[in-house]
Amino acid sequence: MRSREEHEKDTQKLSPAMFLATKYDIASEAWTRSSPTTAELRRLVAYSTSSANLLTKLILQDGYDSYGWKCLLRTPLSNYDVVVLLHRDKLPYPQHLLFPSELEQERCAVRGHATKIFHPFFSPGDFKVNSGELKSKLMVNFDPVRCFIADIEARFSDEVKVWYDAVGGDALGLTLGKASSKKRKHDGSTEESKDLSNMLKTIGEVGKGLVRSIHVIKAQKRNN
Repeated sequence: MRSREEHEKDTQKLSPAMFLATKYDIASEAWTRSSPTTAELRRLVAYSTSSANLLTKLILQDGYDSYGWKCLLRTPLSNYDVVVLLHRDKLPYPQHLLFPSELEQERCAVRGHATKIFHPFFSPGDFKVNSGELKSKLMVNFDPVRCFIADIEARFSDEVKVWYDAVGGDALGLTLGKASSKKRKHDGSTEESKDLSNMLKTIGEVGKGLVRSIHVIKAQKRNN
């Protein structure tokens, strides 16, 4: 009730869309104090519903298809407006990647190239140099994906929302924000398409060496 009263006093104030209380946390401070937002909750509900329907289907059909069961644990890339694929050997924990992401049919807007600028792990050859040079290569708690996401959010906070599997994902899902959605109402406008293209090129430049390719998903579906 206190949370609702605060929201009624200031409707512009962003508050969590879910209130999850437990016996040891009646005020819901541990789990839902800062999240999820309304958009995040809607997406979570949609994913849960989709997974529940698929699970029911697999059980009723006595399905033993390994791909079908894997789909329960991975987010469909078709649910995003844009997908950014990352070089797997540049991930902080490549061994955690269970389901590699691939996109073939969707339009590729930007194609990146691997680089030797950084690497999350030491190679066997690194240990042959002196200790001083080895220390210069040591980066404690370095997560290039987190840095990349922070850069995207800092530059395009109003244009895109970034979704990422922090446990071990090789793809970033981008959904267009309110500013971009208003622009895209004029479907077929070359000027708006150019704005989106320039933004994706900038994202590719920011993630140089980490970005494998950037694909436009929803725009192609509308055009088809």
